[in-house]
Amino acid sequence: MVLNEGGLHFLIDAIGSPDTQLQCMASMAMCNLSSDLSNQSKLISADLLEPILHAVKASLDSKYKGNFEMIRYCLLIISNIAIYRYVVLRFEVRD
Repeated sequence: MVLNEGGLHFLIDAIGSPDTQLQCMASMAMCNLSSDLSNQSKLISADLLEPILHAVKASLDSKYKGNFEMIRYCLLIISNIAIYRYVVLRFEVRD
């Protein structure tokens, strides 16, 4: 429903919010969405990876004081998408 009703952009924008609880809940929602293979092409098309990668790269700074729970969800999103690209696209070529 979130993807079909255009809510994904709100979740993506929430990653950059100053509200850490909003960041966490949005990243958790996107993580759950990314675990379903049927959603992943929509997530990739929505340019989800750019803000996710930006957040993860920012957390690598030793002075980072941000939301590490959000970063954990961001890393899970990246992992879910990597699995999609490896498994689904790999076998799609062989069919």
